[in-house]
Amino acid sequence: DHHNSTPEINTDNGCLIKKHKADSNDNPDSIQSSVYEFNGNVPSNRLISTLEDKLRPYILHFLDSVAIIKLWIQLMIPKVEDGNNFGVSIQEDSLAEVRTIETEVTQYIDLTCKYLISRGELIKKVVKYPHVEDYRRSVQSLDEKQFVSLRFIALELRNHYTSVHDLLMKNLEKIKTPRTNQTHSLY
Repeated sequence: DHHNSTPEINTDNGCLIKKHKADSNDNPDSIQSSVYEFNGNVPSNRLISTLEDKLRPYILHFLDSVAIIKLWIQLMIPKVEDGNNFGVSIQEDSLAEVRTIETEVTQYIDLTCKYLISRGELIKKVVKYPHVEDYRRSVQSLDEKQFVSLRFIALELRNHYTSVHDLLMKNLEKIKTPRTNQTHSLY
């Protein structure tokens, strides 16, 4: 029966969308319309999901490590006294630098959430308007943008680990002992 056949449209990600035509006998005055009904689920981009899963532990490890480093520096800061505060200022500057890096790394977690929400909204549009190629292409474009962002995050995370290590090594003595007990005599 020709009227009961349901044409199927394959989406780029392999999901099927069935096109149902309204029966013109139901309402002869109505214009024949097409309704698209989605069958199946839309998987996440496998490559992006894998990269996120591999990066997440490094991000969380970095944040845990930075929390310990911040606490350590804070515990090394001596009580407030007059004079001989050069080492204390190095501690405070080091702490501020570590906090800045921590804030940046925390934003990496938000990036994943924003990507998933944006992709979900685009997929809803692809399902609702399967004939609009730009929606399909926008999903691909968003996936490519996320891939580039994840690559950037991996490189930046490496840089942040290196920067924190460098900061601690260059200032280790002043962080551990900000004030010296030696008094320099003037001649």
